[in-house]
Amino acid sequence: MRVPRLRLGYFAIGVIGVLLTTSVVVGAGVVGGVITACYNLSTGVLRVETTTAPCIIAGNPILTRAPLLQEERITWSQTGPTGGQGPTGPTGPTGPTGAAGPKGDSGAQGSIGPVGATGPRGDTGAQGPAGNLAGIDALDGKPCNTALNNPGSLEVSYDLAGNVKLLCDIGKVKLTVMRSGTGGGSVATQSTTDIVCGTVCTKSYAPGTSITLAATPDRISAFTSWSGGGCTGTATTCTFTINADTTVTATFTELPNYTLTVTRSGAGGGTVSTGANEIACPTICSNKFLQGASVTLTAAPDSTSVFGSWTGGCTGASTACTFTLSGNATVDAGFLAATLAIDLVITPHVSTACGPCISYPSEGVQGWTSLTSGQHLFTCVSPFEQAPLDNSLPTRTYRCRYVISPSTTIVLFKSDTLDRLDSWDGACTGTAATATCQISTPPATLNGAPIPPILVIVHMS
Repeated sequence: MRVPRLRLGYFAIGVIGVLLTTSVVVGAGVVGGVITACYNLSTGVLRVETTTAPCIIAGNPILTRAPLLQEERITWSQTGPTGGQGPTGPTGPTGPTGAAGPKGDSGAQGSIGPVGATGPRGDTGAQGPAGNLAGIDALDGKPCNTALNNPGSLEVSYDLAGNVKLLCDIGKVKLTVMRSGTGGGSVATQSTTDIVCGTVCTKSYAPGTSITLAATPDRISAFTSWSGGGCTGTATTCTFTINADTTVTATFTELPNYTLTVTRSGAGGGTVSTGANEIACPTICSNKFLQGASVTLTAAPDSTSVFGSWTGGCTGASTACTFTLSGNATVDAGFLAATLAIDLVITPHVSTACGPCISYPSEGVQGWTSLTSGQHLFTCVSPFEQAPLDNSLPTRTYRCRYVISPSTTIVLFKSDTLDRLDSWDGACTGTAATATCQISTPPATLNGAPIPPILVIVHMS
């Protein structure tokens, strides 16, 4: 039993359909005597036997035509027996003393009166407890839904209201998804994350569950077909009902493709990547692409380097390169070690033009070989940006990196007369807004080791 058995007073039972993972409650009623029920050995249905519909057991002619209708007769008592006769009542009390004799000589005292009559018989005892439902208990553990590939076993329980609950407990069945073929892809259940293969490729379900699988090929493959478990055809989705352990296979075919390999060179460092990260070098530096695919590589130098140029399948000095893959290819990205780094530290101001918000103005500095007739080397400028209001006015830092010949004299000053230069820091010092800063780039190496870039910090607002 699954819950403590209770003694029941009165209840009635009707036709009970034992369904998958469900329970059917027999309602309580006022019916006395003995109940006879018929339990179908194949379907697990329990019904009350009547004179017009007796149990279909051995000798019933129906069995010769429909063997699956065979039933087992089960009986149980709904009320207990009448209580036993009450005990004999107690002996009545002693009678009163007799009257005194006439006056004269004192006569002898009268004799004691007779014993009183026996009291009446006690009332009939209370009705005994209800029967023990042994017939219903006999159902517990019997097979049910035996017509399925995974039949269950019957569970019987009672509640405080005198109801009987029957449950067909059926074990789950397992779905296994497999992938085959020369290509790759994933298979997942629609609307759920039960199956996400190749991460999760097995899942257990109750028999009779409807499942829809969807196949998604990877970027260089095509979905070919389904097989197993009632899944067939070339559509990328398949819906079926699982009633037993099932294996479904999705086949993928690899499409014609070429391999792209990325290398990095130079004294500097950085990364090379594609938009969908098929290439994310130095982690993923080689991958397959469909024949004729358009590929865009983007080079991102690190904080102490400058991108130099592309060689191989790409050319030029732009950090982005787009080309068509017409065969297996190798592309190299050259990174140079920066000799000068300039950090523009911008302090924002509150602006009412955006709600209010804080605004980071576009500020910058220029670098020349001399202040009067020198050669212009670079202009480092921060972008104009806005951000939600923050009264702490957090600064933002923008870094420019340059590769300049060793031992080059550089004069730095603000790039526009309207720019606000608050102070210098790092390799330059001073607070005069109009001041210039003169530095000299170091040699390329010192004792054979590369020298980190000179860092100039410019505070602007």
